[in-house]
Order: sequence, then C-alpha cells, then structure tokens
Amino acid sequence: GDIVFKKSRKYLSGTMSDWSLIIFDEETNLDHLIKLLGYRHRCLIRYTDSNGKESFTTVSQSDVIKFIFSNLNNLSSKQKFNFNSTIEELEFNQAQVVTCNQNDKAIDCFKLLHEKKIYALAIIDDDGKLVGNISTTNLKGTNFKDLTQLDKPVGQWLSQTKHKYDPITCQNDTTINAIVQELVAKKVHRVFVVDKDGKP
Repeated sequence: GDIVFKKSRKYLSGTMSDWSLIIFDEETNLDHLIKLLGYRHRCLIRYTDSNGKESFTTVSQSDVIKFIFSNLNNLSSKQKFNFNSTIEELEFNQAQVVTCNQNDKAIDCFKLLHEKKIYALAIIDDDGKLVGNISTTNLKGTNFKDLTQLDKPVGQWLSQTKHKYDPITCQNDTTINAIVQELVAKKVHRVFVVDKDGKP
C-alpha cells in the first residue's frame, strides 16, 4: 500500500516558523503530501505521541526525499513506475523557470522572489546559461555588513557571503530515481532542468 507518515515521524524535523504551514494528520497519504510540497516549502503534521498527547512537527521537501529514498522497496506499483520515469515522460519540464542575470543586483533578485512568491531563482549569464541559483535561505546567517552590500551583483554577493550557489542540474531524459539519488547525495532539494547548452 501507499506509505503514510505514521511510520516516519523519526524522519520529520524542522521548526514551525513558516507562515505558509498547512496542518495534516499523521495518516496523510504520501502522494498528496508530495503534490502539496510542490507549491509549499513545508507542512505541519499533527500526531499523537507515546503519552497520548497531541503534538506537532513539520515535514519539508527534503524530509520527503530522504523518506522515499529510505523506503524504495515499500513504494506502490504506480509510485515505482513514476520513480523510473524521466522528467519528460512525467512532464515535469513544463513550468517556466524564473531567472535573473548574474549581474543583477542581489536586492533586485530578492525583490523578484517576493513578487513572484517563489523560493528560488535561476541565475544565468549573458548567454542564458545557468550559472547559479539564489533562494530565500541565502538570507539566513547574513550580518549587517552583508545586508548593506545587497546592491552588488548577485553572483558577487553570494560569493562574498560564502554561500554556495552552484546549481544541481538534470536533463529531460533524467529519471526521477537518478534525481532523488542526487538530491540525497548533495543534500539539496532543488534541481534545475537544462537543455544540452546548459540553459534552463
């Protein structure tokens, strides 16, 4: 049968600080949770602890990826089929990627994130090739000096604040299986689909 998160509380972690949290019960179907996490960074799970008390924890996109990778043998037939399908077969390459140029000011990139209500931007060079990415998490751990430098080019700002921004990429013929392995190995939760020229 389908995996449910009643069996996976030990994999769940995070904080309850995200304004976009949606509450689910511990019996929530994994497929449904995956679909929702395609639009939101994390969700809140309500469960009953060992003392019979109602408790809450969060589940993020990364938590789901790790859980699936650890339970490949428990996937349903449909889930296994999707797992071995390619990006193109599942039409995961339909969404338009929002981009910024590596010479754009960092502050303008964060402004674009806010305006588009998205979590990350693809950073491209003047030829349209993917060279990096920037997300809301890049603001974590920044100090006052870093914030005063937001008028610098985004690539330069990310480098001076010691944020790694090398993008993880795949192509249309990459399978979901291969992508999940890459996500787990690199400890990331975002992969950009690019063409043979490296353009998103």
